[in-house]
Amino acid sequence: MFVLVVIGVAAAVGLAFSAAAKGLGRKAERQYPPEGQWINVDGLTLHGISEGSGLDVICLHGNPGFAQDFDELVAEAVSTQRPYRIVRLDRPGHGYSQRPFPRGLSVWRQIAILHDAIAKLGAVRPVLVGYSWSGAAVLAYALKYPAEVRGVVVIGGQTEPVFFVHAVSAAARLMRLAGFLAWAAGVPIGRLAVWIALKLAFSPDPVPTGYQTEALGLWTRPPQLLAALDDFAALAPFLARMQKDYSQLQCPVAILAGDADKLVDPSAHSAQLHRQIPHSQFIVVPGAGHALTHTHPNVVWSAVDSVVLAGDASGRAASRTRTTPLQKPDPHEYKP
Repeated sequence: MFVLVVIGVAAAVGLAFSAAAKGLGRKAERQYPPEGQWINVDGLTLHGISEGSGLDVICLHGNPGFAQDFDELVAEAVSTQRPYRIVRLDRPGHGYSQRPFPRGLSVWRQIAILHDAIAKLGAVRPVLVGYSWSGAAVLAYALKYPAEVRGVVVIGGQTEPVFFVHAVSAAARLMRLAGFLAWAAGVPIGRLAVWIALKLAFSPDPVPTGYQTEALGLWTRPPQLLAALDDFAALAPFLARMQKDYSQLQCPVAILAGDADKLVDPSAHSAQLHRQIPHSQFIVVPGAGHALTHTHPNVVWSAVDSVVLAGDASGRAASRTRTTPLQKPDPHEYKP
C-alpha cells in the first residue's frame, strides 16, 4: 500500500511539473515570438533569420541555443557595414525549429538537414561560423561538402572527445532514457542547469539580463531540453569518429577561444584542433570567456574577414595552376 501511495504522489508531482512546464513554455513563446523566415526541409520546418547582403555567412549556435546567440554579431556587422548576408539558423529542436521526436537525430543527419536548408536559402559557398557545440558540426559540414564551403570559423568549439565530453554524453544518455522525467521535471532542473551554464559561459563578464531571461524561457521548454540532451548524448561518439579526419580539411579555418573560458577548456579543444589542422589560424582572446559572439563580436568578424581573404587567395591560386577542367567533387564523397 505504501508503495502505491509513493507511486501515486510521484505521478501527481510529475503531472503538475509537466503542466507547469507547458504553461511556462507557452508564456515564453508569447513573450519572444519568432522572427525571420521558415524553411521546409525533409518534413521539418526550420527557423532562420537572414540580414544584410553580400557573401553568405551561416551562423550555428551551441547546445542549447538559438539564433539570438548572434544578435551582437549582427549588430556589429551593421554598425561596421560589413559586406555579408548573415543567416542565423535554429538547429533542429532548438529555438523555433522542429525536430523529429521521439526518435533521436544524429549529428550527421542534422548536418544533412542544415545543408538542404542552406541550399534552399540560396547561399553560395558560405563561411560557416560554429559556436560551442556547433564548432564540430561546421567542421564536419566542411568535410562532407568541401566544394560548397568558403571557410570555417570555430568559436569556443567542443571538438575533441576528451573525458569531460564523454562524461557529459553518458549523463545525457541516462537522463534521456527517463524521457517523461525530463519532460515533467525539466523546468526546475533545466532552469538551474541553464542558469549555471550561462554564468560559466559569460564569465568573467556578467550575463546580459534580457538575454538570460529569454534563454531561460525558451531553452527550458521540455522539447528543447530533450533536443539538448540528444545532442549532448550524440557528441562524444561523433567526435571520436570524426576528429581523426580534421587534417583532411582544405578550406581556410579560423579557431577562436577565450583564455578564461570556464565552459570549454581551450587547451583541450581549440589548441588541440589547431595542431590537427596545421593551416588553421588560432586566435586567443586574452581575458575573455566562452561567449565570444556576445562579448567580442569584433574579433569574430576579423576572423571571418581573414577566412574570406584566405579563401579568395587560394581560389585564385588554384585557377592559375589549373591545366585541365576539374570535376566537381561529390558532396557525399566523405564517408565518416
